[in-house]
Amino acid sequence: MRTSLIVLALGSLGTLATACTTSTPTTPGTDELSGENGQDGEQAKADGADTFGYIAVHKSGAFDCKNPLTCISYELTRVNRSTIKCNDNAYHDQCGVKAVAWDQLNLSQTKINKIEAAIQAEAADPTIGTQVIVKGDYKIFVDFLAFVPTEVWIAQRADGNSDGTFVQIADRGVRCITAPCPVFEESRINSTRAAAIDGIDWDDSTDSALQEKVYDQTTKGGALVVGYRTYGTASAKLRSVGQVYLPVK
Repeated sequence: MRTSLIVLALGSLGTLATACTTSTPTTPGTDELSGENGQDGEQAKADGADTFGYIAVHKSGAFDCKNPLTCISYELTRVNRSTIKCNDNAYHDQCGVKAVAWDQLNLSQTKINKIEAAIQAEAADPTIGTQVIVKGDYKIFVDFLAFVPTEVWIAQRADGNSDGTFVQIADRGVRCITAPCPVFEESRINSTRAAAIDGIDWDDSTDSALQEKVYDQTTKGGALVVGYRTYGTASAKLRSVGQVYLPVK
């Protein structure tokens, strides 16, 4: 059993009222969005959220390869999926690239260093789980293959883990005066499968500042969360938070 902070959406205020959160016990339940079941598809539905193209970035081993001509620096895997389409147009369990062109995002060097440090931390200790998720495409730079990101998302919880199902959680614009209330649309990453949920199941160790950032991101296209299905008071459907990712801009 976990202790959850369940957000109630009040009236027509248009905001998620964290001041009215309540601490309630939660229990695990069957996650209808977990696992590959042959119904994920390979592109978004016309009337659904586009959650395709999310890729986890890893390094193989606790080393820091600086020369893209001499070693494979990064290993890419497709979030929630067992295979990924590589630059050879075939599907493999992972794709190796010699560099990630972070500079194409026009980020400061400080932010790029933070991204690289997160990837390196996972290489040194794989138990912390996926730290960086990107969208983008492959590009050949004369002598080596690189990945050019168009988006980058970084893990926010130092004590988190990437066990469970990766989902995008977005505000549905629904407002209620009682719970449960399907405030959020939860879309499985790299899939067309989705569900309406009533709240986010935080544990007691999550600070309120991070919760505020996540709720804010749900109104700006969605936050990326990995966790499990849980249920709260009045059978409220929730998503537990093992790790959460926010965009780097």
